[in-house]
Amino acid sequence: MIKPGLIALIVTLLAYLTAQTIKGFFQKNKSFFTYGGNPSTHAASCAAFSTSVFLLEGPSLVFALSLLLTVIVVSDAVKLRQPVGQIATAVNKAHKTQLPESLGHTSFQVLTGLILGILIALLMLL
Repeated sequence: MIKPGLIALIVTLLAYLTAQTIKGFFQKNKSFFTYGGNPSTHAASCAAFSTSVFLLEGPSLVFALSLLLTVIVVSDAVKLRQPVGQIATAVNKAHKTQLPESLGHTSFQVLTGLILGILIALLMLL
């Protein structure tokens, strides 16, 4: 019998790989391991993990912690990393530098990642 933690990890990795593959397909000039873009891989992974934990264990302490982690990651992607990317764009224009600009996500990209992660977990575990 496979332990629930391993199942949740496998579902999370599948969500990560699926989101990165979708992102790479639509952003042909980017590498497989890239920041920013649609869907948010971080959001998809966290949502898949939280959903998996809930489906496997119910409303447990581990689920609460995974949900808290998901909220932190999503908040970081939209409220912190996106403005940092915008600052990098301005710095690059002003100083002719090559700082990475696509660091964060729009709310739509995060929402897409969340939906993708939840759907993958549901499809794998129901």
